[in-house]
Amino acid sequence: MRRRRHLDSHLIIRVGAVRGVEDFGDAEPHACESGRFGRVNQYVVKTIAGWLALTAVSCWLFAGASAAFANAGLPASLESVATQANIDPGSFALIVHPIGGSEPLVSHNGDKPLNPASAIKAATAWAALEKFGPAHQWTTEVFADGEISDETLTGDLVIRGDGDPFLVIEDLWRLLRQVRYKGVRTITGDLVIDDSKFATDPTDPGSFDEQPHRLYNVIPTATLVNFNAIEFVLKPNSQKGLADVHIFPPLENLRVESQVKLSKRKCKGTSPKIVMSYPNHDVRNHIVFTGSLPSACKRYRLNRTAMTAAQYLYGLFQFVWSQWNGELRGQVRAGAVRSGLKPLVQWRSKPLGELVRPLNKWSNNVMARTLTLNLGATLKPIGATKTDGQDVMMGLFERAKLPVDGVRIDNGSGLSRDVRATGNFFSALLRRAWAQPTMPEFVSSLSIAGKDGTTKRRYRHSGFSGQMHLKTGQIDDVVSVVGYVQAKSGKRYAAVFIANQRAIHRGRGHKLRDAVLNWLFNL
Repeated sequence: MRRRRHLDSHLIIRVGAVRGVEDFGDAEPHACESGRFGRVNQYVVKTIAGWLALTAVSCWLFAGASAAFANAGLPASLESVATQANIDPGSFALIVHPIGGSEPLVSHNGDKPLNPASAIKAATAWAALEKFGPAHQWTTEVFADGEISDETLTGDLVIRGDGDPFLVIEDLWRLLRQVRYKGVRTITGDLVIDDSKFATDPTDPGSFDEQPHRLYNVIPTATLVNFNAIEFVLKPNSQKGLADVHIFPPLENLRVESQVKLSKRKCKGTSPKIVMSYPNHDVRNHIVFTGSLPSACKRYRLNRTAMTAAQYLYGLFQFVWSQWNGELRGQVRAGAVRSGLKPLVQWRSKPLGELVRPLNKWSNNVMARTLTLNLGATLKPIGATKTDGQDVMMGLFERAKLPVDGVRIDNGSGLSRDVRATGNFFSALLRRAWAQPTMPEFVSSLSIAGKDGTTKRRYRHSGFSGQMHLKTGQIDDVVSVVGYVQAKSGKRYAAVFIANQRAIHRGRGHKLRDAVLNWLFNL
């Protein structure tokens, strides 16, 4: 059992398999997994004694919480849910404000800075729409640094990234088709990557939750393609007694080694004991899979990241370029576009008004971080950092006269222990967004409760399915939701709920969050 640090450094909690990201909960660990009766008896005796002490404390806390809620101005039904769940009245904020109204319907701890987790993406999306406008596009440029003759570029091909938040493999395919149509088939030099728009981020991808291969932990670059994503498919090979590993997209510069043994266990569950690692941490293009896979399983899929952004782009370029019958003879290296060189081809991203939809609906951390860096690039066009992005965003909030005391954006995604916001900040932002010309793009970026995005499964069978536009958030010890509620009465409300309490993400916070939304819908 590992121990994971809570959002605030003075608290420690125990977890099993920490996901640390939106909509990935943690299962409670079993108290005992062996059949050693003696150890179990000792455990039970100690546990019962602990439970008796805990029960006494809980009764005292229950009484104290009831008294505190009596002064909180909360609806009685929500007080009851929170009290029964042992949720500290000081651990959460709840702000409900009628759209167009002058006073909030409910205001509880509105000025208290709390970690909103992924709900902060709503603020990032608003800031991007405010700064760039919904029609804004990012332009990836390709330069031929050399002479083109007889379908041969004698020199380097340079790709300069503009920080496209959603540059995927299909876009790269179309971009290279344009290069091919410009009369280039063979490139004698290197693939040069100009990532200069963003500064190199020294952040360890595993610093948040010790899961550096998870896609939500990918660090953005200005030329990031396909989120650096690789699909690994493990299939049992009975002749070898091992699992074969297939990857997509095929990357010739990635060496994959399988030491995954086959077992006779039943094929059930979603987490076979499979470990992905680097034999040499300084070489990111060689990975090894170890562990076991039931031979009864047809396949097991893992979506992960494994290479540096430059290595990944080089491998992906080779794969896509070969489909156009192209040849690249050189290697990959970093570099800048030579002064005076004009673009050979350009690729424009989808408009921002379309990009904020996958950002918020599916809580895409990498897109949020990329938008934060792009906002920073308006202040520092070369070498922008997240600090530059924070400065730009805070300036936008202040000019919109939003209450920014206690607000800390960090990387803009909410995948952070340091991000903070208040209920009053979110409430003001939601009401401001509703009154702006970009309201349709902002509201449509939020998940429709029970219909799409991160709330599709949770609220599919709820009575308010289809009646709310929401941005939820969850990491260890945090549960949140911000958005718009269309009540049965026809009235519309801006709603904010943020809870920070030890283990609140393990069910209690969801119960109160759902009770809040249900209460609102029935107004």
